[in-house]
Amino acid sequence: MRIPAALAAIVALSVTLSVTTLTGCSSAPSLFTSDGRPTQRIACDGANSWSDCFAQADSLCGASGYDIVSRSEGDAPRSVLIACRRAAQ
Repeated sequence: MRIPAALAAIVALSVTLSVTTLTGCSSAPSLFTSDGRPTQRIACDGANSWSDCFAQADSLCGASGYDIVSRSEGDAPRSVLIACRRAAQ
């Protein structure tokens, strides 16, 4: 059984688009910092959204504190990617 040329072209295009779409997903932030600490994305909104984000980060990381890995730019939606610092030993 032979596949018509038009159908083969559609299949090839579908595969190409699928691979291109999956490649775009690879730009997501890493789950760990370069020194191995896990990261957490905190989404926040509302009038005090940045202060809400930082209050959540304080709550998550406690006294050891946190480093900001990245944060969203612009007005909305706001989010910040943090990594808790390791506790002093």
